[in-house]
Amino acid sequence: TPLLHLIRYFGKAHGTMLHEYSRGIDESPVVPFHEPNSMSREVTFEQDTKDVYFIKEVLYELTKDVAQRLREEGYRAKTFTIKIRYWNFKTITRSRTVTTPTDSLNDMWTVITELIDRVDTSQPIRLVGVKASGLEKRGESGLQEGFNYG
Repeated sequence: TPLLHLIRYFGKAHGTMLHEYSRGIDESPVVPFHEPNSMSREVTFEQDTKDVYFIKEVLYELTKDVAQRLREEGYRAKTFTIKIRYWNFKTITRSRTVTTPTDSLNDMWTVITELIDRVDTSQPIRLVGVKASGLEKRGESGLQEGFNYG
């Protein structure tokens, strides 16, 4: 039987475990939740655009969504990233890390606008995204609202 082959090759304990796994049997506890590494939102436009005002408006809404999710789930972030995909599918990211974690929309938007100003907006853009990473649970850092640039 396959079990005997597994035991012969891997030993009794490991062979039996592999046989049970292959049959979908696993007694280890299920861990349904893990801490997130980041929170992000992105959107693909129906038509590629070079309209910087529209692009910033969409980025603001995405930033607002990410900030709200951070607050709802009790996190603050230190690194903020924008993602831009151009008409030709070339994708770039720009990131900035701050010294003090934040979940403030105003603080996040300040960073995001600095990042978008470093991006070539003369080419048509297909997709934009915002990501918050370097997450800390609220209250873990002991720091107050707002941040200093690092």
